[in-house]
Amino acid sequence: MEYKKLKDLCYIDKGKTPISKAKEGEYPLIATAEEFRSSDSYDFDCKAVCVPLVSSTGHGHASLKRLHYYDGKFALGTILARLTSKDEKILLTNYLFIYLSFFKDELLVSMMKGSANVSLTVTAIKNLEIPIPKIEKQKMVVDLYNELVPLLDELKNEVIQQEEMTALFRDKILDMAVRGQLVKQDKNDESASKLLEKIRLEKEKLIKEKKIKKDKNESFIYRKDGSFYELIGKEEKCIDDEIPFEIPESWEWVRFNNINNQITCGYASTPKYVEDGVPFISAKNVKPYKFIPDNHKFISKDLYNKLTSTTNPERGDILLTRVGAGIGESAIIDCDMKFAIYVSLTLIKPKDEVVYNKYMLYWLNSPEGVSKARKNILGKNASQGNLNVQNVRKYIFPIPPLAEQKRIVEKIELLNTYFDKSLGEINNSKSQIENIMKCLLNEILIDDSVAKKQCEVLTKYIDLFNNTNEDANLTVDFEKDIAKFVDEYKVIDLKKYYDILENNGYDLEKTDIRDIDINKADISVVLSVIVCAYRNACRSDSNIIQVYSKDILIKWLSRLKELQK
Repeated sequence: MEYKKLKDLCYIDKGKTPISKAKEGEYPLIATAEEFRSSDSYDFDCKAVCVPLVSSTGHGHASLKRLHYYDGKFALGTILARLTSKDEKILLTNYLFIYLSFFKDELLVSMMKGSANVSLTVTAIKNLEIPIPKIEKQKMVVDLYNELVPLLDELKNEVIQQEEMTALFRDKILDMAVRGQLVKQDKNDESASKLLEKIRLEKEKLIKEKKIKKDKNESFIYRKDGSFYELIGKEEKCIDDEIPFEIPESWEWVRFNNINNQITCGYASTPKYVEDGVPFISAKNVKPYKFIPDNHKFISKDLYNKLTSTTNPERGDILLTRVGAGIGESAIIDCDMKFAIYVSLTLIKPKDEVVYNKYMLYWLNSPEGVSKARKNILGKNASQGNLNVQNVRKYIFPIPPLAEQKRIVEKIELLNTYFDKSLGEINNSKSQIENIMKCLLNEILIDDSVAKKQCEVLTKYIDLFNNTNEDANLTVDFEKDIAKFVDEYKVIDLKKYYDILENNGYDLEKTDIRDIDINKADISVVLSVIVCAYRNACRSDSNIIQVYSKDILIKWLSRLKELQK
């Protein structure tokens, strides 16, 4: 088996069909999505591996969700490339699809470049070297894959059904929670009305002391004659049409503005970005329940100081998205980090003495909270609407006693752990089958002369260790060759040595690698043991011979050499 560049093995071309301009027709149009579209014309008539040239996640993050394989006439989007074997007697196109699919992160994603729009070039694909096993082994891989695909599809469908069902259950739980139906009310809790009264009295005191100005639009909601009324200044009006459902007697309805210290949006202009400064966070950094500040631009410290003098996001505050496909998504800032926010976000600072920020977050992400956001989007007929901050301030919010809010959150989080565990078990089953396929693929590929040639980089140290006393330089060279081997030997993803050992029945939490019966181990296990030893030595700030004796290393390397014969 030898390594060859894809340009020597395949015809490689970019797609020719602009996806947004394609007219529906009889031919499949392959894009990055799992489901094919259609086109009235075709670009290719052949067997082909279709590789996306852009990141699946975007926003500066390199990833590929999937590759496609097709045999026949098809149209191909311009953001993909097709790879077709020049000679099926040397390289099977469907084998190439399987190989690249299972090793896409190591081989393709690792070549993606770009800070914002991460992409893969056709030139990089052409220059990629892959191992070419004998055609019989390629057919063996294809047959094995075809046997496992139905199992993977079945598990995938099960995951989808479970996710859909779980989403419905989660929504139902949140809906019950904000209606007072999830946990029992406790008569010993201080009622929400008393909490709100304390806030009003404190505010009146500050007004008298001239520390704050009186809010002419301050709202007071109360029950009267079987209805709900709101008093703003001296004007009283019935608001029954705004009350979405019944709540327990110990709860109250309140305007969002009254239980938050601040509700405001971010900087409304596009700033001048700098290479090294203070993070500038936008809507792309906020997903439901997740604050993700790891991909952003930077602004100058002077602009940061100016913006945060009036809008200063802090740990415990809530960020609510105002624009984009995810309008109304929200997350709590869960880290100590200095940053400013763009106009695409609303900053919410809850009053801790009356409302628990996690309860507020669950309400914002509940069917009721999401519905409020959707109903208050402005510019719905424009290309992009926005959630007006003034409308957010007017949200009518069901507030329980503070102690009950915390019980509600505890119950939601407990139930969520059950859902997560159930989904995790199904996903683990799917991952295990994929790992089995990857391990078998490894075994088929490494059982050839390439393994002998490349493993000699390590096995040469058997004689060196036997003929040399303690030599620090020799140990350093050995460790460098291990690290280099891991980076260059793509057939086995040795960076995942832990998974390789686990998939072969070795639990490293219970088993010391010294105790693994190396005489029964295959090449992938032996290599994983050596890499594991190297990683352990690095973590202990020692070298590999100090942690594991020279005799043990020689035993491992001797087994590796034996497997090469």
